[in-house]
Amino acid sequence: MRKLPPLSALRCFELAGDYDSFTVAAEKLCLSPSAVSHHIRLLESYLDTPLFVRHGKRVALTEAGRTYHAKVRQAFDLISEVTSEVRGGNAQRQAIYISAAPSFGNSWLMPHLAEFLNEFSDVEIHVATEDYPSAFGISRVDCEIRYGKTTQTGLVSLPICTERLIPLCSASVARSVGEPQQLLQSVTLIHTQSRPIGWRDFFREHKGLGPVRRPAGERAIFFDRSTYALEAAREGLGIALESDILAQGDLANGRLVAPFGRAGIGGETYYFVARDTPDFTETVVYAFYRWLTNSINQSRTESAPLQAA
Repeated sequence: MRKLPPLSALRCFELAGDYDSFTVAAEKLCLSPSAVSHHIRLLESYLDTPLFVRHGKRVALTEAGRTYHAKVRQAFDLISEVTSEVRGGNAQRQAIYISAAPSFGNSWLMPHLAEFLNEFSDVEIHVATEDYPSAFGISRVDCEIRYGKTTQTGLVSLPICTERLIPLCSASVARSVGEPQQLLQSVTLIHTQSRPIGWRDFFREHKGLGPVRRPAGERAIFFDRSTYALEAAREGLGIALESDILAQGDLANGRLVAPFGRAGIGGETYYFVARDTPDFTETVVYAFYRWLTNSINQSRTESAPLQAA
């Protein structure tokens, strides 16, 4: 009988060795850095050999660690290759049925789905955008993405990200006004009526940027969805107070700018809701959740809003 170390510890070790970082390994595995550190110490105890040299928060493989890491990677690569061959030969394509809030589905999920399909080429995706939570016991849905936790028995709620509402407008609008502070005094405010937090809350938190109340009769535009508010801002109709998550693509390609940078107000938290099964963390649904959180965090960093030029 083979003597094998804990496979979860080996997976932590492989990723930590790939990136020379317990923190990055933790992000990839949706664990805490302390949990990864615990797994590494467990593996080192099993082998009776130090695998990493630790310098504060920085880590580096020891000579024995480098040798062991190369062999472990080969073993995982072989397992992955053989698994793909078997699944490709006699298994049906796996499918995920996803329900998402309409604005999230349109503004974030659709533009990024190709990335998931490139990584999980054997997974079939079905997406439905719905205003209300799904009936898991009735409809064919594996997971849903929307604001707030669920208290329904048999389901698990995992946090994805907390958005931040920031002022957003087209570059041409920002340039036409001159000083950024004049934007909130002179440009039409775009409101998203479905949000419990709005411009009045923003002005209360940032008293130096604008009035709590604008003069009666001043122009404003109201939309029932974030999708339309963002489109109006892209078209130069005014300045919207909208989600930095939903606007990631527009910020990255310059269709929208954030004239006040990260100055904004806290929004709501997106949650991933799925059936709570004993093998949940081994399913393709959980793999989708891991990809989702990692991708949002990565694109959030890449699209960090800058001051308008």
